[in-house]
Amino acid sequence: MPISIVGKTDLAFKRKHMYTIMILFGFGFGFEGIENGKLYVGVYTPQAEYGYVITRDDFYLDTILEKNPKKSS
Repeated sequence: MPISIVGKTDLAFKRKHMYTIMILFGFGFGFEGIENGKLYVGVYTPQAEYGYVITRDDFYLDTILEKNPKKSS
């Protein structure tokens, strides 16, 4: 088996297991869309959703949505 195929298989194996671990802990990723050359990505956790924007020159957090905000007494 050529070395390059082993390297790619190993990388795919690691990605699959990392994704499985993230799902078990309640994390997720989502592609939100592309608009005006900006890529919008969502990261989902049990407590909140984070909206990231990726451009050629920048990467920043755009939105945070809390799912279960604490109630004040």
